[in-house]
Amino acid sequence: MSTPINDPEHPANNPVSTRILLMRPASDLLTLAAKKAGRTRAVEAQLRLYHSLKTIPVLTDDPHDILTL
Repeated sequence: MSTPINDPEHPANNPVSTRILLMRPASDLLTLAAKKAGRTRAVEAQLRLYHSLKTIPVLTDDPHDILTL
């Protein structure tokens, strides 16, 4: 039996739309990363957000803490 994360046909893997606002420096970094990888900004953002959520511990109340990881 496959787990939802490994099964693209599993109902838990239906796409969900989320809108985010990026500050200009983050937007520019996303554009550069996407171009370097040969991906669209949307795909690059999806991959990076998913990776970040899986690998970075829970952030504290100070969002700048991520800079020290």
